[in-house]
Formats: sequence, C-alpha cells, structure tokens
Amino acid sequence: MSLQNALISICNVQDDKLRYEACWSLTNIVSGTSEQTWAAVKAGATQHLVNLSVHPSLNVAEQALWAVANIAGDSSQLRDLVIECRGLEAMLEIARHIDSIPLSFARTLSWAFSNICRHKNPSASLEALRLICQALPSLLNYSDKQVRHDALWAVSYLTDGNDEQISLSVSSGVIDIIFSTLQSSDTQLIAPSLRALGNVCTGNDDLTQYVINLGLLKEIIPLVERVKSTVTMKESTWLLSNILAGTQDQIQAVINAGLLPYLKEVLKSGDYKCQYEAIWALANIATGGTSQQILSMVHEGIVTELSLMLSMKSSEIVCLTLETIYTCLCNVANLTPDVMDTLKDSIEEMGALDKLEELQNSDNDKIYQNAYRIISEFFSDEDGVPADDAGDENQPPTQQYNF
Repeated sequence: MSLQNALISICNVQDDKLRYEACWSLTNIVSGTSEQTWAAVKAGATQHLVNLSVHPSLNVAEQALWAVANIAGDSSQLRDLVIECRGLEAMLEIARHIDSIPLSFARTLSWAFSNICRHKNPSASLEALRLICQALPSLLNYSDKQVRHDALWAVSYLTDGNDEQISLSVSSGVIDIIFSTLQSSDTQLIAPSLRALGNVCTGNDDLTQYVINLGLLKEIIPLVERVKSTVTMKESTWLLSNILAGTQDQIQAVINAGLLPYLKEVLKSGDYKCQYEAIWALANIATGGTSQQILSMVHEGIVTELSLMLSMKSSEIVCLTLETIYTCLCNVANLTPDVMDTLKDSIEEMGALDKLEELQNSDNDKIYQNAYRIISEFFSDEDGVPADDAGDENQPPTQQYNF
C-alpha cells in the first residue's frame, strides 16, 4: 500500500486526532510538486478530503479544506475535479457559518475560493461561478483583511472572462461591495478592487455603465492622490482605458469628470506601465470619440505630451501614439485651423519633429508610414519639404497656446 493510500484509509477511522494528522500529511503532499499532487489525487484523496472539510471537528475540517484548496490551485483540471466532488457545496456550507468558525478557517476558506477562480483556459463553469458568487459577499464583508484580500482576488479572477461571467458578479451584488472597498484605508485591498472593476469595464456597454453609475469616475483622482502607489495609478488608468473604449456618452462622462488632466499627468510622471495604459486610453478617445471629444485632448495640451512618447521602445506604443497624434492634428485642421500653427510650434519646441523625421528611417513599416504622413501633411511646405529644411528660419510663436 502506498503512503497516499495509507493516509486516505486513516481519514476514515473514527478518531479525530488520527484524521487530523492524515489530513495534515495529505496537505503536505498536495502542497508539493504537481506530480506529487496528482499522486494523491490518483489515489482518491480528493473526495475524502472534501467530505472531511465539513466534519464536525473544526480542526479536521480546516485541515481538509487546506488540502482541497491546494488541489484546486494546481490546475484547471484538478479544480474541476474538486467541483465534481462537490467541493463548492462543502465550501458554501462552511461560508454559511463563517461567523462561528476560527479566523484561520475563514482565511483558508477565502483562499480556497481564490484558487477555484484562479485558473483559466478554461474557466470554471457558469454553474460553479454562480455558486461562488453566493459565498463571496460574506467573505468580502468579513472583518479580517486577509479574508477580504483573497476574496477580492477571487472576484478579480472571476470577472476576467466573458460577459456572462462578469454579469454574475454584478447580479450577486459583489461589484457594489467591491466599489465600497475603494474607500478602505488598507492599500493592499485597492489593487484587486480596481482590477475587478476594470474587468467589468471590459464587458459590454451596459456592464461598463453599471460601474460608471456607481460613481467610480469621481473617485479616481482622490484615490490615486490618497494611495500614492504606482500600482494604483496603473490599475486606475487601465480601468479608464476600458471605459474610454465604450460609447461616446461614456467617453464624455470621463471628460466631464475632469480626468483628461489626470491622463496627461500620467504621461508626464507615470512609469512605463502607467504611460502605456494612458496612451491606450487616449488612443481610445481618438478612435471612438467625436471630433469635439478629440479636440478636448488638444485643448488639454495632451498632443504635445504624447509627442514625447515617441521615444518609447515598444513599436506597438509608438505606432499607437503616432496614430493618435495624427487623428488630433486632422481634427484641428478641420475644426480649428486657426490654432494649427501654434500646436505645430509647440510640437517642434518639444523636439518631436526631429523624432518624427528619425522615425521615417524606422525598419518598422507601420511606424515609417505613420511618421511620414504626419510630416508630409502637417510639417512640410507646399513642395513637400519638411518645414525646418525649407531654408526659412523658424520664428518663435507670437501667441499663447490658448484655445
């Protein structure tokens, strides 16, 4: 008889001390390599451990659940096995009595739900996720930070999927609780909360609007200023980018909330990851916004800040930046041509024209084409010669950059 088989046999004896020791030993095995976890699973440990996770002895039950959580965390295949063994029903039963179990047990339970939600390709079934959503509110409202932290990450994993998955988190009231967590003084709870809300905004327009209607937009700047974390800035900017990929009304809501200056500031002072998200956010306005919404970026001085992003190493981001600048210039030319010279002067003063000319030598054809059309359409004389090569001295601007 193998060690795993012997331990599983002990799980069935009528002695809680021995059962606890057997569960503890099995937990150590399934906490090892994937191969070791599978050895215990193939011996039939999963069903026995699920059964013991609701044992009257809380010590036995907690230790058994710890092992179940490790099995579920190994892979999507073993997660599904835990679900098939009615592991979720057992976890729901524990969650119903969360106020009467030890803190360590509550932490193990929350961590187990997080492991169930973690794996993708495929995600857990909608039926399983629906059960999970029944338990999450009690965990999200629990007094202990670690319990809430793991529950928040469970929601962030759960919402990282299709619209049906995301809708479950909305209809269960989970997203409303997540939103209230943004007021927390504990910064470790903010990142998973923002990630979950941002995931909801990757869904359809109605799901995005649900988050807007919660009042999220007015919370962004106070949150970033209060937390002062690069992660918070990145997640907030990514969330805004998702909203700005929505309808023109949703784009306008972001503008009305005064968040264009925030995006400009991210371009100026954020790290690379934050700048990356800000560029995508602004590109989404350029792609899906009205002409007036695009002009709002110009009014805010964002085009000149974008021009400084042309030195970034990512070809994808350089292309996106070039396309956004081009769209803004086209809108200025069509709607407010009287300020085009001032805008062009400000771009030149930032050294961006030199960078545009340099990018015409790029090996990346898309970068070359985008840089070429900006120069040929907006920075060349009538003969197609770049303005600073035409022989005329550049005169300093005679008016303020004021729209």
